Amino acid sequence: MLDRDEIYTAGPSPVPSEPLVRFALEHAGDEVVDLGCGFGSYSARLQEARKRVIGVDSDPAFVEEARSRGVDAVVADVRATPFDDRSFDTAILFEVLEHIPQPESVLREALRIVRRNVLVSVPNFGEFGHLRNYGLTYWHVAVTDHVNFFTPEGLRNVARSAGGAADVILSEPLEPFGLVPSRGPAWYVLAVLRRAGLIRPAAFFRLYAVVRHADA
Repeated sequence: MLDRDEIYTAGPSPVPSEPLVRFALEHAGDEVVDLGCGFGSYSARLQEARKRVIGVDSDPAFVEEARSRGVDAVVADVRATPFDDRSFDTAILFEVLEHIPQPESVLREALRIVRRNVLVSVPNFGEFGHLRNYGLTYWHVAVTDHVNFFTPEGLRNVARSAGGAADVILSEPLEPFGLVPSRGPAWYVLAVLRRAGLIRPAAFFRLYAVVRHADA
């Protein structure tokens, strides 16, 4: 038997998501602010790619850990940062907006301090109804510290409310062959059909968004 703490881990992940790292490297400029940086795992990876990064988090313990990884991090509220307008090329908000009431306030602040774009990732809630028909749901629905649940259109609306425009991408697919025993007959059939483009992913775990100033 497992207890709750073995299922639901609290706090930021010390290991960055590789798909998110690739997303950041594709779209971020040279000067980056990592809002809600947690332990600084994304900041550190972007620094390895020769980006100039500052991390921001409201939790002093997280900032201390980020600094121990060589990240220039500061304690501040991500809704009211100490930076001047357009101080950075890019802000990243990875797995942040689902935790904060009134997420448009965070995104508005992020847009204020960037010249180029804000990169966002949030858990996807867009296919909840479809999955529920099969007795399934997303893992993140059961996470107790999530207060916002985003569909693609909902994320676009938040961006508009903050004065931006969002290009939203369905990301991190749950492939159909991931729902059957690995390497069995059904797995191979589904893998071939998926490779041929005849079936789509069963769901997408996350939404990625590139948010720009609405007047850009």
